[in-house]
Formats: sequence, structure tokens, C-alpha cells
Amino acid sequence: MMNIAGLAPQRRQPALSLRDAVDADAIEASGFLDDPEVQEALLPLLPEGNQTAEELRETIRSPQLQQSLSSLSRALRSDNFNNIMSSFELDPSNPRSAEAMARGDGVEAFVQALAHSATQRRERETAEAAAAAKQEGEGEGEGEGGGAGAEGEDDPRKEG
Repeated sequence: MMNIAGLAPQRRQPALSLRDAVDADAIEASGFLDDPEVQEALLPLLPEGNQTAEELRETIRSPQLQQSLSSLSRALRSDNFNNIMSSFELDPSNPRSAEAMARGDGVEAFVQALAHSATQRRERETAEAAAAAKQEGEGEGEGEGGGAGAEGEDDPRKEG
């Protein structure tokens, strides 16, 4: 049966848990943990003396991580949502996060805010790297006689 807007009624899906998103088998199969940049970012977060790729794989499968993800998922579905977002320094106002929150899905809102934050950081780093490369390129041209009137002024080979 159709509703007034001509759309099929939406069925409520079971609540997403962060445990569903952090599936150790899927992470292993993806090769994500083999990426040197990922390892560079995650290994320092492990306890000193355990900062190896193997320990990272074990941590992803650990019952402690799974329990923590379940606890965070429950907290995201509670009245603590805004406090959690603030603690993670996430902005829930981006459209996808806000849409999920409007549906009452705090976990999806959290994941969307994480994704938005990562995208913004990546864009900022790319822009900074491009600006630095441009500045470096401009600096090299000046040091090689690229300035107007610089040719021959202080050239020791030219005697006056």
C-alpha cells in the first residue's frame, strides 16, 4: 500500500552496531591493515612493545575491542550522543549525519560524521601539500636567475 506521497512505507531496519562495521574478517580480506599508511597511523596507538602488524590484527579480533564497540553503539543510541560527538571532536551537522540523526540512528550519524571528518582532513592535507609544492616551485625559480634584472648583476665572471 502506498502512502500519501506515493512512496512505499519504510520499514524500520534493525539498529546498526559498530561491531557490524568493524568486521575483522572483512578487514583482513580487504588488505586494509597491510597498507603502510594505515599501519603508520594505527601502530602508535597500540601499547609500547606491541606495535606490530600482527598485534594490530589480534587487536581487531579481540573481545575487548568488540565489547568497547558494543558499549559505544549503545551510548550513541542514548541521550549521550552529543557528548560523544563532542568528545570525538565530530560535527554532526553535515547532511548525511544530520539525516541519520533525524531518523534516530545515532550509530549511522556517528559513522557519517567520522567519514565527513576524514574527507575534510584528506582535502585539507591535499590542499596544504599542493600549496607547499607551488610555493616550493616558485622559490626554486627565484634562486635560478628568474628575477627581473638579476642577470649579470653580481656575476663574478663578468668584469666591469
